[in-house]
Amino acid sequence: TAERAMTSFDLGISELPILVVGAMVIAAMVCAAVCGALIRSWQDRKLGSADAADGAEGYLVSAVLGLLALLMGFSFSLAVDRFETRRVLVLDEANAIGTAYLRTQLLSPPHRERISNILVAYTDNRLVLAAAPPGRSRDLQRQNDAMLTDLWAATSAAFVAIEGTDFSIAYLDSINSLIDLDSARMGGPAARVPTEVFAILVI
Repeated sequence: TAERAMTSFDLGISELPILVVGAMVIAAMVCAAVCGALIRSWQDRKLGSADAADGAEGYLVSAVLGLLALLMGFSFSLAVDRFETRRVLVLDEANAIGTAYLRTQLLSPPHRERISNILVAYTDNRLVLAAAPPGRSRDLQRQNDAMLTDLWAATSAAFVAIEGTDFSIAYLDSINSLIDLDSARMGGPAARVPTEVFAILVI
């Protein structure tokens, strides 16, 4: 179906290097220019020289270029908004991890050491996952999810020791924020400029 074709197109473009995408666009422009020149040459031979049509053609080209500029402006605006959203999520997640780690130091042993080690390993895995190629990201993502499960299990065990104190609520909030931001960060890279916008720009 058309929807599946567009999804496949989107996945293929997302995984290609930017230089390859640029080369593909240039190749498509060259093909379009060659085809246009051939069609114009055939039209001139069939209908004769059409100097009167040059003015109308100029208006058409100006209108198309104006529309292209408008579409490119919207596309850049969408891309910048998504980049800014991802940047804010990265900062919020870093702050959440730091807050959770600092509050963990207030726990008593052995919960302090266990949760601290999980948070350090989780942070290291997040750094590797952020720069990982698509082929390796799935394994790292599974490790990431497993660490979150271990983190919550360790937090549940530590909660018994701090239950009934004011600190218990603050500590749970910090762990919950870390887990929530993990989901938000996972959805950040998937928020791209819609495929339909790229298709219209190419056309």
